[in-house]
Amino acid sequence: QARYEEGDENVQPNLASFKVVIMAWRQSETDYSAVRAQQILEWMIQLYTDGKNEKALPDSDCFDIVLQSWARSRLPDAPSRAEKLLGVMEKLHQETRSHRLRPSTLSFNAVLTSWSKSNDENAWKRSLDILSFMSKLHLLEGNERVAPDDVTHRIVLGTLARDNSSEDTGITKAAEADTIMKRIQRQYKAGELDWKPDTVMFNFASGLWGKSGESGSFRKARSLLDRQLHLFQEGCEDCRPDVVSFTSVISSCASESGDVHEKRKAFQVALGTFQQLTSRSIDFGEANHVTYGTMLKACAKLLPQSCPERSRWTKQIFEECCANGMVGDMVLSKLREAASKEDFKGLMQGHTKRTIPSSWSCNVNEK
Repeated sequence: QARYEEGDENVQPNLASFKVVIMAWRQSETDYSAVRAQQILEWMIQLYTDGKNEKALPDSDCFDIVLQSWARSRLPDAPSRAEKLLGVMEKLHQETRSHRLRPSTLSFNAVLTSWSKSNDENAWKRSLDILSFMSKLHLLEGNERVAPDDVTHRIVLGTLARDNSSEDTGITKAAEADTIMKRIQRQYKAGELDWKPDTVMFNFASGLWGKSGESGSFRKARSLLDRQLHLFQEGCEDCRPDVVSFTSVISSCASESGDVHEKRKAFQVALGTFQQLTSRSIDFGEANHVTYGTMLKACAKLLPQSCPERSRWTKQIFEECCANGMVGDMVLSKLREAASKEDFKGLMQGHTKRTIPSSWSCNVNEK
């Protein structure tokens, strides 16, 4: 660039020249790679704006490369810097009227990815705001380039599911995720989507009900699974429930904090969900050590200690777990909580945690 400004027109850097450098910084493993990539991008804008190089005007690819760099960055301010850069992109598009500078779904997804990695307690709120803005641009203004896609929704739902900033917001996050899933289902059935809802999206949403801390949330989790099953039965193979789908419902039941009546109902839902999974393992996969451990937790948390039903189901679930080689640390821990001392001793058959038969644990993968 310096030689070009001195008069050597044979070495004028063009868009491709700058893009190669930006891409190189994106591939860098350094902590400041995103910072350097953005500095190159800002230099391009300045050169074009000052009239020093008309070929330096960046395109959407340049912005997306830098946005992806911010999405990979672990710097605390990466999400806010990515958002600001997206604003710069839109402003430059408005000023130049260049169709090559229009933000796309890919641009927004990079910003959402950055927020998904943030420890900011408001990350999940920002993700919802961005999704709402994308939907507004798409549905109300007809901007097809920024239509939220399957990646968009997986990122947002994943951000909600991974956020542990405050237990007080659990029910809000679960309700937001449920609303998103209902909207996706409605649009899918209306033929408005060129993609399909999938198992990962449903599992993120279902898991949030289990963490909500709200009494009665097990009904919401079960309702979500029923809707997922309905879509699958109608031919949406992408949203086939798996062992996580069923275990999430059982976990939501086991977390019920209501009165005796509510806990009894929660146990019935947990048991029905468990039996549905084990009876249709060819369709949904085998119950794993987490499923069995969570079901034993449900016995311990939802049924009174003196209840014969608690003893019966604890024995039956543990014996089935042993037969399927799924006795891991979680199962033994929850068995101790669910079983009486006498039942625990009898079920362990004289074994300790270290001496249980290999056949009891041969299928456990606790990595």
